[in-house]
Amino acid sequence: MKTNEIIISKLDKFIRKYYKNKLIKGVLYSIFLLFSFFLILNTLEYFNYHSIITRSILFYSYLLIAIITVYLFIAIPLFKVFRITKTISYKEAADIIGKHFPEVSDKLLNLLQLQELSSENDSQLLEASIGQKTKELSPVPFLGAVDISKNRKYIKWVSIPLAIIILSLIFFPSFIKEPTLRYINHEKYFEAPAPFSYKLMNKSLETLQNEDITIQVKIEGEMLVEMVNIIVNKQPFQMRKEKKEIFSYTIKQIQSTSSFHFEATNVVSKEYKIEVLPKPILLDLQAVITFPAYTKLKEEAYTNISNFSIPKGSVVQWKAVTRDTKKFIFNYNGKQDIFTPSKEGRLSFSKTILSDLSYQILTKNNYTTYTDSLQFSISIIPDLSPQIAVIEQRDSLIGERVYFRGQIKDDYGFSKLEFHVETYKKGEDSKRTTKVQVPFSKNENTQEFYYFYDLSSQDLNPGDRVVYYFEVWDNDGVDGAKSTRSTSFSIELPTMQEIEEKQEKTSTDIKRETDQSIDELKKIQEEIKQLNKKMLEKKDLDWQDKKQIQELKQKQEKIKSTLEEISKKIKQNNSLDNKYKKQSEEILKKQKELEKLFQEVAKDMFDEINKMIKENMKKEDLKDALDKIKMNNEDLEKQLDRNLEMYKRLEVEKKMQETIDKLRETAKEQIELAKETEKNPKDNKELQEKQDDINKSFEKIKKDLQEVEKKAAGLEEPQDIKRDKEKEDSISKDQAKAQKQMEQKKNKEAAKSQESAAEKMDEMADSLEEQQQENEDEQLAEDIQEVRQILKNLVKISFSQEAIMQKVRETSVTDPSYQGLINTQNKIKNDMKMIADSLFAMSKRQPQISHAINKELSSIDNQINNSLEKLLQYNQSIYGSYKNTQSTASQQYAMTSMNNLALMLAESLDNMQQNMKSKSSSKPNSKGKPKSECDKPGKSGKKNPKNMRELQDALNKEMERLKKELEGKEKGSSGKPKIGENAQMNEELARMAAQQEMIRKMMQEYAKELKEEGGQATGELDNIMRQMEQTETDIVNKIINQQTISRQNNILTRMLQHEKAQKKQEQEQRRESTEGKDVFEKSNNQFMEFNKLKNRELELFKQIPPIFSPYYKEKVNDFFINLKVETKE
Repeated sequence: MKTNEIIISKLDKFIRKYYKNKLIKGVLYSIFLLFSFFLILNTLEYFNYHSIITRSILFYSYLLIAIITVYLFIAIPLFKVFRITKTISYKEAADIIGKHFPEVSDKLLNLLQLQELSSENDSQLLEASIGQKTKELSPVPFLGAVDISKNRKYIKWVSIPLAIIILSLIFFPSFIKEPTLRYINHEKYFEAPAPFSYKLMNKSLETLQNEDITIQVKIEGEMLVEMVNIIVNKQPFQMRKEKKEIFSYTIKQIQSTSSFHFEATNVVSKEYKIEVLPKPILLDLQAVITFPAYTKLKEEAYTNISNFSIPKGSVVQWKAVTRDTKKFIFNYNGKQDIFTPSKEGRLSFSKTILSDLSYQILTKNNYTTYTDSLQFSISIIPDLSPQIAVIEQRDSLIGERVYFRGQIKDDYGFSKLEFHVETYKKGEDSKRTTKVQVPFSKNENTQEFYYFYDLSSQDLNPGDRVVYYFEVWDNDGVDGAKSTRSTSFSIELPTMQEIEEKQEKTSTDIKRETDQSIDELKKIQEEIKQLNKKMLEKKDLDWQDKKQIQELKQKQEKIKSTLEEISKKIKQNNSLDNKYKKQSEEILKKQKELEKLFQEVAKDMFDEINKMIKENMKKEDLKDALDKIKMNNEDLEKQLDRNLEMYKRLEVEKKMQETIDKLRETAKEQIELAKETEKNPKDNKELQEKQDDINKSFEKIKKDLQEVEKKAAGLEEPQDIKRDKEKEDSISKDQAKAQKQMEQKKNKEAAKSQESAAEKMDEMADSLEEQQQENEDEQLAEDIQEVRQILKNLVKISFSQEAIMQKVRETSVTDPSYQGLINTQNKIKNDMKMIADSLFAMSKRQPQISHAINKELSSIDNQINNSLEKLLQYNQSIYGSYKNTQSTASQQYAMTSMNNLALMLAESLDNMQQNMKSKSSSKPNSKGKPKSECDKPGKSGKKNPKNMRELQDALNKEMERLKKELEGKEKGSSGKPKIGENAQMNEELARMAAQQEMIRKMMQEYAKELKEEGGQATGELDNIMRQMEQTETDIVNKIINQQTISRQNNILTRMLQHEKAQKKQEQEQRRESTEGKDVFEKSNNQFMEFNKLKNRELELFKQIPPIFSPYYKEKVNDFFINLKVETKE
């Protein structure tokens, strides 16, 4: 063996011995520590009887310490002895040996270092040095450096705990055994020896979940205990002392298995366990309500069910969630249903509820009988009958037109709403029923409806009675629809006699109120006159003047209200005529025109008056306003006077026509009775009664004729009603003779007398009708002739006014002839006054003389008065050679109004002539029926081509006259004539240009009207208007030659051709009656307003949020309806 290997072998032995020494020392340490700690723990447990937790902690702590001690002091050295783990190095071993042997010192470490160098460098010197040191160290005993005998000193320390354990086992074994046993069984409870013990009195510790359990314990022993605690799940509770040695405690609603023990005076019992058995529990119960389809209610779910109410016919589905339940019992109305929950504890079932239901729910499992029951009830909400309330509003003009505003209300909606009309004819017991479906909303349970019905559609006659009401059905889908009727309304039409009496009274009121209005206007005129006088004497207005002005306005407003009321009454009378009487087209037309006149007579005037009088007006402005009001009132007074007279004339004409119709109707009844008398010779009593009724009717006709005669005599121009009293007496005699002959049963002779009376009645009716027609034709012919004469006079006055206007322009104020001009202007004024009086008197007879004509007359009068006023002012002042231009302005306005008046009169004349022609072609035959119905002229608002042609013809003649004058002057002069040299001729040319322009503009309006009506001749009219425009240009340029005259003749020819073609077209067109149109339009407007209100209601209900429940939705509906009713009130 090499020397170095010997050293290494010796070092390995040293290292092994080194770790053996550590192993021995570790074993001694471990025995000492573990035995000492064992004695400590044993002593603690012996005297303290630790709890399970403390004991377990100490036990496992000891095991942990033992493991750590063995690992550190025994396992690690042992592993190193067998070189399982890393040991100390040779250098560390050499260092330990060098420290133990001084002679070795660092030699061993140097040797190891030299060996490391020799392995790197092959050197003989190193080998020699290693060999030398090896020899030196070989004798040294390396193992002597580890002294195992030193461990003996630890044995005495180990012997102490070991001796204690051995001695304890010999002399006091319980000290070692009992604590050790308790540590080994650390999870068990060990009761410390005490002066008393606990005895559990409960036979069983099993109970149902959520039930109460009472724990009873008895204390056994010599020691008396006053208080015992029970520790349940680590929570202490004091037990109640029942007897000297018995204590109890009740655990409320125990949920799960629990442990408990007793404690008293630090004496703890062992642990006990309460076993909790599952109890059948209803965790959740839900009722899902499916309402009947007709209710339109959404499905609802009730959780935490209590008692509830539902509509009849609803389906209730119960959904239950249970736990530990084997059977679910449903008891209701003496019946029982048993259900088995699923594995998850769920179940569901449903029932249709048709009556009130009381039910009970029970649950059960293997451990229990029935648990406490749950009692519930379901109340049925019956579907009530619908409710309906209706308000009626009748048309003020046409009572048979009825408007309804109603409200219907129901729990869930409606299926039908009907309007019922029951008609009872006069003298009949049976009724005729009409049903009409009324629209309504199916989405609202409370709603308003609006309905309009014209009862006249029931073919009603005077004396008939109508009963009408609404009936509504709900939409009950379970028991069937129920209906409710509204309040019944009725209307009983007046008899013909009542209608005539009512019309007569209304007519009297109209005439009286019109007279009163005229009187009031006269009083107002006088007040205005007095107020003007006072204003001249004052500088400013005081409060009394202002108050008087306000009073004037109030009086004007009162007159306006009266006139509006008169207009309504006229409409009412006309409405009754249209409904119950057969009036001729001519009378209907006059009624409509008169109605329109009363409507418009004050409307514009009073509106103008309100504009004139304003607050805080200056004195000068107020004076002008009062003057205008005065003139307006004068015009209004004339119009009322005219309307009143026209109303009276129409009343006479209408009454006469009604009397003639009654006469013909009575004649018809008389002839029918004559036939019946001849056929039935026996039944004289009934025939005599009928004859007596006819006799009374004829006597009433004679009284009516007398009344007509009286009213005709009361006109401003009385009419002579020529009654044939001999024939009247003859008719009465024939009727009396027939009556007497029937009493004598001479029916054939009586029939002849009746036929004679009927024939004479027809003759009398023909005579009265012919007389009435002749009077109208004669009056119309006279009026036409008078209008022609007035028109001629007006044209002359117009030329006179034009001439004086030119002279005023050329004459200075200081000229001596100036006064003559004033006189001439005054004469024109007087002439116009005569024309105005004639036209006003005629306007009372002829509606064609319109209100516009009277208005133009007033305008002419005002302008002439202004002109005279200006002429007189300049005459009384000193102006030198100043020419009066302000006066000529008023004269120009007056002349313009005269021209306008001439056009209106020409158109009115044409309408009157057309009316006369239509009357001549529609004269009645022997039965009083017209041969033709073409008695209406063209539309009054449409321009008349004949008038335009006549105006164009007059202008052409004037232009030809002027051309001849120009040619005459041209021949008498040396040079070319200059038209502009003569101022009068220039004025005349300007007037001709203006007239041509006026005719062209009239033609434009006429063409526009034709185009709107679909006329086909507008192209021809365009050519005519272009030629007129060329003529205007020639006149302005002062060119009037043969070409101009030819063009004018061509214009006239074309206008004549167009006029003929238009007349032919109008004759071929069918005319439609406008009877009752205005009344319908008014009613239609009311109905439109009615519908607007209805649409606003529907829009109001649409605002109701759809998320509301039915109850709150209904409340919102009621709120809106009540709010609207309050607003209307």
